[in-house]
Amino acid sequence: MSFTGDGTLLAAALVFAVAAGLNDGSTLLSVGSRVPRLQLIWAVVIAAAALVATPLLLGTSVAATFLSGLVALDAAPEGAMLFAVLTALAVVALLGSRGIPTSLTVATIGGLVGTGLGRGLEVHWGRVSAVIGVALIAPIAGALAAYAVVSLAGRVGARRGAGRLLRSLHVGAFGLQSVAYGANDGQKMLAAYAAAGGSGALGGLTLLDLTVIALLFAFGAVIGLRRYARTLGLKVLPVRPLNAVAAEVSAAGVATGAGLLGSPVSSTQSLVAALVGSGLREGHLRVRWRTVSAIGLAWLTTFPLAVGLGAAAGGATRMLA
Repeated sequence: MSFTGDGTLLAAALVFAVAAGLNDGSTLLSVGSRVPRLQLIWAVVIAAAALVATPLLLGTSVAATFLSGLVALDAAPEGAMLFAVLTALAVVALLGSRGIPTSLTVATIGGLVGTGLGRGLEVHWGRVSAVIGVALIAPIAGALAAYAVVSLAGRVGARRGAGRLLRSLHVGAFGLQSVAYGANDGQKMLAAYAAAGGSGALGGLTLLDLTVIALLFAFGAVIGLRRYARTLGLKVLPVRPLNAVAAEVSAAGVATGAGLLGSPVSSTQSLVAALVGSGLREGHLRVRWRTVSAIGLAWLTTFPLAVGLGAAAGGATRMLA
């Protein structure tokens, strides 16, 4: 892509990709870190490769939703997207400083809506309501699906070599999850990067652009893994191979289904909820409800907080213009 737009937004878009790795990528990797079959280096490679290949193969409908489906950014795609990105980063940094993973996707949606309100842009409330509705349903669907997967595995029963089989299945499940992320909420990075080009045209993204985004995402995922691996791998639930496979397959199914509708959902939310669902099937005492409650509270406050900050920032710049 030839960059003729705002260099500040380009810098913010690049930082945004690293932040997505810190928040989303490390969360995706954290469950896999509890299963020894998949080495970290290969998990990072798979996640980065999926982030490059999936938009090329399956399209960028979710990125289009971020760019134009929620707020009419056509008049000023750069300025509005810049404030939305900065708002999302601020909200996630605030919650992430406490080691609590929240949804960068929901924060971005809230930042876009708030910025649109503050700058007097048209907000497509029907589409926003539909996206928020799907985002609320996604964790529930992920939890129910994981519960069902663990139930089915229990009916099949333990067989000789089941542990080895689960570790092998984990590799495929992680791959599905990575593809689902690339097809859904990973595309918020593409939207910010495309807006930085000045036209907001997703068609201008090249293989090099996607590779740069994927590398920055991978960097963030690696440096953020230690913090979130402990939260999701131990504090939410002592993860066993069956929990990991059930959660990854369930979260991937939810994200892929929503992506086909062009509706961004949070992989973080879906994965955590799926872990809880898988743990519930084995007994509610396996779930660390104190941590789950803290994460749930962070989710509930993310959207209104992002809307408020985005509106304040957008309104301030409008008054000063």
